[in-house]
Amino acid sequence: QDGSVPHKLTALRHAATDMPEADQDQRWIIVQSAATTFTFSAAMSKASRMLAGYEDQFPGLADSCLLAARTAFDWGMSHQDVVFTNPSDVHTGEYKDVVVEDEREWARLELWITTRESEYRAPEQLFDVVQNRNPFHGDATWKAILSLTLYQNLLRQEEKKSWMEQLKWRSNRMKEYARLNPYEVPIGFNEYDFNWGSNAILARQGLWWWMTSQWTGDASWVNRSNQVGDYLLGMNPLDLCFITGIGERSPQKIHHRPSYVDEVAAPIPGLMVAGPQVVIRQKDCESYPSEQPALRYLDEWCSYTTNEIAINWNATALLLFGLLAE
Repeated sequence: QDGSVPHKLTALRHAATDMPEADQDQRWIIVQSAATTFTFSAAMSKASRMLAGYEDQFPGLADSCLLAARTAFDWGMSHQDVVFTNPSDVHTGEYKDVVVEDEREWARLELWITTRESEYRAPEQLFDVVQNRNPFHGDATWKAILSLTLYQNLLRQEEKKSWMEQLKWRSNRMKEYARLNPYEVPIGFNEYDFNWGSNAILARQGLWWWMTSQWTGDASWVNRSNQVGDYLLGMNPLDLCFITGIGERSPQKIHHRPSYVDEVAAPIPGLMVAGPQVVIRQKDCESYPSEQPALRYLDEWCSYTTNEIAINWNATALLLFGLLAE
């Protein structure tokens, strides 16, 4: 009731290769963290906005979400140094986040957009964070900028100009990188692009180009975003659509327990795999067909570093393709 949010719900070890209903391992709610609490605050603020028009169907829910957002934000502001670390007997992914300024400013922005209250108005603080962070590699700032893109009208004229220049600067930089890539996408200029979840990193870059189009009115940036979509759908060095169930060639042996152990040969459709990965080399499979960054991918169950799926990656892809379909 203090507003804090547990970092994760987990068993002590990764589950066996079974269907979900067969997994009987005890699960534990693990201690809170500032990053998770700020993220929850941002999500609840957005939920409150969306539910405000459905009071008849969900009476009081929008207000409850907003109260939760405020309470979580207050707790986070008082506990910014609370960083999660796995207890010694927990051997599942830690998902550690030691820098919370991106989540903090995202939560603050969402509260301002929802309430229009001056105590939450600080777009300049978000601007400072964006200038000093990479918004594509595990960072929350791109989510904040997406919301700001949809609510530009709340900004003063000079603020809008600064934000437009910031988006244009990064978009132009990405365009220069894309010129070095035969597929005209901004990936591959350094090895870190092919980190765990490289497809989601690229999807975020596509979203950045889309957001730039909304700030500048220049539709050519949408064309750039479409090139990212084309890459994810198969126009890439692997000649593979990275989303299951789409196209002539798509992943078949994804690291996803229900798809692996059910009695259906094909995987559940609509899941985007992680993609090529060279940064975190783990001995998940005996070998890979190539060590070249853009080709270091294996469509096998064992390859949890390149062929697993995750809801946050899928959400990024869904957002990109949804916006491009408008």
